[in-house]
Amino acid sequence: MAAATLELAQKLASKSPLALQIGKEGLNQLQDLSYHQGLDAMDDLFATLASTEDAIEGVSAFRAKRKPVWKER
Repeated sequence: MAAATLELAQKLASKSPLALQIGKEGLNQLQDLSYHQGLDAMDDLFATLASTEDAIEGVSAFRAKRKPVWKER
């Protein structure tokens, strides 16, 4: 179990901190919303995230087959 926990932690550490923060906020919001309200909230959060510099960097890094350099913007 410790190995699986460490593996998950390393995987999360390689992701955009901004994306993780927005995702966590979204999950916390979903607890108090209906299904349709949750979908609307997630749409808004995704639109916010998709317009960040990190989103552009993630796509650019993927296309260039390199590791992304996150700016948290």
